[in-house]
Amino acid sequence: MNSRVACTKIIPIQKTVPECFNDVDSEDGNHSHTIPLANVGETDTDYIITIAAPGLTREDFQIEIEKSVISIAAQKEKIISKYKSDRFEYNYSEWTRAFQLPDDAGSILAHAKYVQGELIIHVPRGESNENIEKANIYVY
Repeated sequence: MNSRVACTKIIPIQKTVPECFNDVDSEDGNHSHTIPLANVGETDTDYIITIAAPGLTREDFQIEIEKSVISIAAQKEKIISKYKSDRFEYNYSEWTRAFQLPDDAGSILAHAKYVQGELIIHVPRGESNENIEKANIYVY
């Protein structure tokens, strides 16, 4: 995954979850159709990031936590059309998202799964990342 599209701004995950939805990919407030949208939530034990990413496989994702920032990237081969003309309203073949994690988010037990077009990432609460520089998260 060497070449990536520009990363959206890093969004802090805060105790008031609705504030996390203020991420926009352009100055006029319209979301890009090449970067999938995310839902961010929290429970008593986890922070949960769910990204709508249809048409990918779990091997297409790269997730890492470094210095309290979780970076989520995907790369898939470009779609080669067999039709004379095409209209693509979305293209999630290559993108990167990043979120600033709170101080109590831990990376050691973080895990992810890809189910029915959604990437679901669980980051445990109540842990410290003081001794960890970088952690790669495997997608199940």
